[in-house]
Amino acid sequence: MLGGDAGRGLALVAEAARGSGAGEIFPGYLASRTGMKELMVRSPLHAEALGDESAGQAARLLGAEIDNPALADLLSR
Repeated sequence: MLGGDAGRGLALVAEAARGSGAGEIFPGYLASRTGMKELMVRSPLHAEALGDESAGQAARLLGAEIDNPALADLLSR
């Protein structure tokens, strides 16, 4: 079983293929309810990779105040 971003990315692709949309909403919702700021940024980055440009813009706004060099690298791509 895959974990972390790899597993999340695979789950988003599977959800997009099925067209349910639930996979796009749940991680961001869970992250926002539990205070996991980095996950709140990474979740829309995965959505951006699937073609949602506005999700990428939101990720960059959310991630601007998080001090994490690895996350900053992801946001600069």
